[in-house]
Amino acid sequence: QLPDVRTLYFCTDDVFYPKKDDFLDFIELYKKSGYSYRILIQTSSYSIQEKDFPKLKEINCQHITVGIENCSIKIRESLGKYQDQDKIEKIIEWGKKYGIQIYYLIILIPPESTMEDLRENYETITRWLSEGVQISIEPVVYVYRGAPLYEDIRYELLYEKKKIKGTDLYLKDQLYILPKNPIVKELTLEFKRRENGFVEESFKELPHQHKFKGETGPILLDLLGELLEKYERTTAISR
Repeated sequence: QLPDVRTLYFCTDDVFYPKKDDFLDFIELYKKSGYSYRILIQTSSYSIQEKDFPKLKEINCQHITVGIENCSIKIRESLGKYQDQDKIEKIIEWGKKYGIQIYYLIILIPPESTMEDLRENYETITRWLSEGVQISIEPVVYVYRGAPLYEDIRYELLYEKKKIKGTDLYLKDQLYILPKNPIVKELTLEFKRRENGFVEESFKELPHQHKFKGETGPILLDLLGELLEKYERTTAISR
C-alpha cells in the first residue's frame, strides 16, 4: 500500500517489539516476503541482548538507537536513568561484531553536572566516536509545563518573554534547566549562545547541509571541548 517506503523504524519507549514472540514471527514472515527494507531499531540498553543482534542482522537491521542519556553514572542516576555501564560498552562491541551501526542519544549538560562530569562525557564520547558510534547530542534538559521537573524547586529554569501578537502582553516561557554548579552554569549559557553559530560555521566545511543530530553531535562535542579548556583554566586560576 506504500510502495515508496524503503525504511521501517521500530521505535518505542523501552523495547523494539511489543512481544518477543510476535517480533520473531515478524522476522520469519519478513524473510519469506522478498522485501528488502532498511530496518532501524530504537530500544534501551537493558532490553537489548547479544542474542538479538544476529536475528536483527537477518532482516537487514542497519541501525540501533539507544538512549544512554549521559556518560556519568552519577548523572544518569540523577535523571532516574539507571543503566549498566559495562552493558553500554558491550552494545558497542556487539554492533561491531554483527555489523550494525550503534547510535547513542546523549543529554550533555543535565542540571546536576559538574566540570568533572563534563570532562568524562567529552572523553568518553570522543572515544566512542573513534570506535564508530554515532552520537546525537541534546545540550540541556528541557522541561514542559506539567512535567515533575517543571515544579522542582531544586532547579533554576531559564525563561524568555514572548510577546503576544497584537497586544502589550507577554507570556513567560521556560527554555531549559540551568545547572546547579555555578561554573557549569556559565559554561552552559555560553554553549547555548554559541551553539547555532558554531554549527553553521562547521557546516561550511561540509559537502552537504543536512543538519541531522548524528551530524551535529560531533560538532557540539567540539564546542564542549573548547569551552572545557576555557573554564577549566578559569577554575585553576581561581584556586
